[in-house]
Amino acid sequence: MLPAVRFFLCTLVISVLFGESQAGTDKDARMLFPKGQNACLVSERDGFAQGLDKPTHVYLSNLMSDAGNRESLPQENSVLIKQDKENPYPVLDLFVRLNGNALPFYQTLVCSDRETANTFFCGVECDGGGLDIKRTADAAVLSFNTASSVVIEGGCGGEGGVETRFIKNDDLRGGRLNMTAVDPQQCLAIANEARPDFASDPVPLRQRIVDGNVTCLKRQYTDEEMATVPKQQVTGVAVKILTVPDRGKGDDQDQTSFNMSYQFTLRNGKTLQGKDTCYASEFDFGCGEHFRLRRRDETSLRLLPGNYSNEDGSAAPMNGVTFGKHDQIFKLFMSSDAACQLN
Repeated sequence: MLPAVRFFLCTLVISVLFGESQAGTDKDARMLFPKGQNACLVSERDGFAQGLDKPTHVYLSNLMSDAGNRESLPQENSVLIKQDKENPYPVLDLFVRLNGNALPFYQTLVCSDRETANTFFCGVECDGGGLDIKRTADAAVLSFNTASSVVIEGGCGGEGGVETRFIKNDDLRGGRLNMTAVDPQQCLAIANEARPDFASDPVPLRQRIVDGNVTCLKRQYTDEEMATVPKQQVTGVAVKILTVPDRGKGDDQDQTSFNMSYQFTLRNGKTLQGKDTCYASEFDFGCGEHFRLRRRDETSLRLLPGNYSNEDGSAAPMNGVTFGKHDQIFKLFMSSDAACQLN
């Protein structure tokens, strides 16, 4: 979860998702997840129904440390502690291991007290469902209402082409799951593991740009390469980096960003060009509605056209141009080429 949006999510979700009837104090949630302190709850191993794609482990955490390998510049711990103390309700990270899946799935939850004693509700910021957590003497019991569930992948505005997965009432034996408090390092480890886009290259793109004095992201396709992808419209891409990735000032002080100009040449001879600002999310940069930039390795990166992917996996329109089936993702190379021009 990006720390910059925690306070905004709390105020927005509480008013929209929970409503006046469920508003209450934060005493129960904050006794399990104290303000400004690391906390991690882990499920018991024998609390799940058996079967493929069924949960085997559930983690709930509120961590005051920011993973330094995200594209957003890491926040100082003191800043994260201050932000958490200002939030009336905790914002939790939910991590779920499913049987038969190598990597865990994750979701962000915002919590509010129920009217029921010692119980609070945690829900996804859109319509991705939620669950109840009851504080106990040992730690907590997690449960769902009969028909409720929580989205852990896809859906809820997720990227197109991704299968929607849930954790729901039927996944828990007796509809309940006992959670115990453990060393927060366990949740920090699972948080890093849950982000597979970090696995191929643990170094953020922003750091590659600064350390390598990178000013140009470019790819010029040869005639031979274009012959192998007949449905690709793009023949060349150049992204010129105009400012070093940095955290903004004022209202944007928690937004890591950089300015750039871009040029796309197309098979039909047309050229798309312009300027914009690229803002960091967890593992990529979103550059307006034009494209996304995602880390790959020490010499290259990935460019995905549009600010989303269509349900069939094809690229979204860019600047009013609909790309071809083979224009879903481009491998660009990093350099210090000051001109950064296509042929």
